Amino acid sequence: MKKRIIISITLIIAVIFFLIFNNKEVEEKDNISIFFELIEHEKNISFSDSQNSIIDWKVVDEDNNVVVIKKEGKSVQINKVEETDSQKIDDFFEENGFELDIYNLADGPEGSIKGYRKDKMYCVITRDCELGSDTIFKKINVNIACAI
Repeated sequence: MKKRIIISITLIIAVIFFLIFNNKEVEEKDNISIFFELIEHEKNISFSDSQNSIIDWKVVDEDNNVVVIKKEGKSVQINKVEETDSQKIDDFFEENGFELDIYNLADGPEGSIKGYRKDKMYCVITRDCELGSDTIFKKINVNIACAI
């Protein structure tokens, strides 16, 4: 009888812990979707539907080596936009207290990567530029991936 009670209590505790941690993960990912909607609303731009994604976030370890940490989150895209609309995204991050992370930056002639961080939110903005015949950017494809 005692054994049955102990097993029942253990199972109840396990179910409660599972529900608490499972709901936290869903809540965090929903917060990312809400964050993307906020960018859309404030900057009057439209993204694709959000998708689950993994971002590679670079950090420096205790030996001063740059290492990559994988973080689960969500991403959205906006394709073939003008440079002014692309800049609105950076403006949003900067206006809302996000800081550029020097280990998560890259720039080249046909694209760039910018990593922004605020508190426990990490976002990586990837841009692929389509060059025109006169080597001026015609359109930019933007991907934003965020994780908490």
